[in-house]
Amino acid sequence: MTLTPLGAVVVAVAGTLLAVMSGLFHVDETRRLYQRLDVTAMLTYLVAIAAALATQWTPWALAAVPLAGAVYYHYAWSLNSHYHVGGWAVLILALVWYDAGAWVLVPAGLFGVAILFKFTGDGVNSVQHSLWHVIGAGAAASALWVV
Repeated sequence: MTLTPLGAVVVAVAGTLLAVMSGLFHVDETRRLYQRLDVTAMLTYLVAIAAALATQWTPWALAAVPLAGAVYYHYAWSLNSHYHVGGWAVLILALVWYDAGAWVLVPAGLFGVAILFKFTGDGVNSVQHSLWHVIGAGAAASALWVV
């Protein structure tokens, strides 16, 4: 399966928004002004990847992306993003497995390593948090690459 052009654009836009919002959050000394946008962009990016992979069945899967963005923005303060990241990651890995079989081990392994860094750091200024970002991005990119 290859990504549809529209699916690729949706993932690219969501990824760009994630980079900008996460960057704004991490340079904001108070960590309050952009946190909602960072959480929203992170979760919406995962929805975009899952939706782009699901377009092989229906292009309407992409409609989930703006809907999820709105829902995640509204509920950013009342949800546990760890559960949502994990849930979307499992769905993405299932979709990759469906299309690429054992190649799913590449993004799954990277995601596993990223999770280790996520939970061993001393907060958002730690080296581990930076590695969570970089390796997590690698997991997402590899999920799109192997299909």
